[in-house]
Amino acid sequence: MSLALALTGTRDFIINNISGFTLSNCSVNDEDIFDYIQTTDAAVKKCVIVSPESFTSDSISEFRSSTIYWGVLVNVFFMIDTTDIVTPLDNSISFVDELILKISQDSKMDDSVSRARIVGGGPLLTYKRANYIYYLFPVEITVTDNIS
Repeated sequence: MSLALALTGTRDFIINNISGFTLSNCSVNDEDIFDYIQTTDAAVKKCVIVSPESFTSDSISEFRSSTIYWGVLVNVFFMIDTTDIVTPLDNSISFVDELILKISQDSKMDDSVSRARIVGGGPLLTYKRANYIYYLFPVEITVTDNIS
């Protein structure tokens, strides 16, 4: 495995297991998804950007191997409508709850990674891009990679 596989595995897991996410609104490091959700009337007004975070490594003596723990940052954005600020907030909270539950039930994320676990997240922030305002909730996961 590699960092690239950890990132794409996380993206694919979100698309396959959380309703409303496709390649159009869930990406690895591609901010063009904002253009999609801001300009497409039929688009769901939410998106996820998966990006690299820090990593650590460790030697496991029993297996005589080295392990890297890739940090993967899952940034979920829900566009705020000027007339309804509560629904996107509730949707942000629901997404985080669902992501945590899905990863805890399937730590191999559809067999795309060796093992994943939630390590932290938040705080909930407001984020402005162009003339649009979003709720942003970052969630950090760690993906285990046995490298030797």
